[in-house]
Amino acid sequence: MTEDKILVFAEGRQAEEAKKAGAHFVGGPELIDGVINNRFKATTILCTPDLIRAITPKLGRVLGPLGLMPSERRGTVTDDIAGYLQRIRGTSEWRADKTGNIHMPIAM
Repeated sequence: MTEDKILVFAEGRQAEEAKKAGAHFVGGPELIDGVINNRFKATTILCTPDLIRAITPKLGRVLGPLGLMPSERRGTVTDDIAGYLQRIRGTSEWRADKTGNIHMPIAM
């Protein structure tokens, strides 16, 4: 089974907490080009509320269709990065479409 790669858009104290909690890629707006160019292949992307406005215009068209864009509704825009990483350890994320079909990886 492959390991989930977690990318976190955070700065300062929150970036340090994300690194300690086990995030694979941590940084601010400087990571945007790497995500667009596919240098950072992450399965989960988190963001702090103060950086979401900086990344949305550039990454919305790239991450939106992939279902990876951080959003407050899904809980991936949060101040408690370490708490979120703790909660998702050993779990899998799934999505449902408009017709009620569930989308999630079965085997990796």
